[in-house]
Amino acid sequence: MGNIRNAQKRYQEGRKYHERAVENMKVTLGKKHYFTGDCFYSLAVDCMRQGHDEEAEKNLDAAIRAFNAETYREAQAVRAIWKKGCLLRARGDLLGSEVLFKEAMQMRQSLVPDDARQVDTLLDKDWASPIFFWSR
Repeated sequence: MGNIRNAQKRYQEGRKYHERAVENMKVTLGKKHYFTGDCFYSLAVDCMRQGHDEEAEKNLDAAIRAFNAETYREAQAVRAIWKKGCLLRARGDLLGSEVLFKEAMQMRQSLVPDDARQVDTLLDKDWASPIFFWSR
């Protein structure tokens, strides 16, 4: 529902739905389940859109922990690492962002070996495309 509200540009409502989803998933599936990670990621994107950087970073860290719990979640982890790099760069932490971008690009290379584009040319859709469709 949060994604639907965001598509309608009703961002406050979308964020509320994502907040509820995070709480529900933590209780029902635990903090390390990939659905919970997806919810953390969506909430982080909402927070970034609204300028709540500290909360966005906290949710991205939680998403990364959830995705790193199992190797088959690598595509989701890569996207979250890249997004955290974007957040750090926007805040002026160029060194921190470069470390994350380098890590994300190394991981992405194993997922999409024929794509030689540089990190600055990649868009959200490029990071989402290797992810199972239900987690995009």
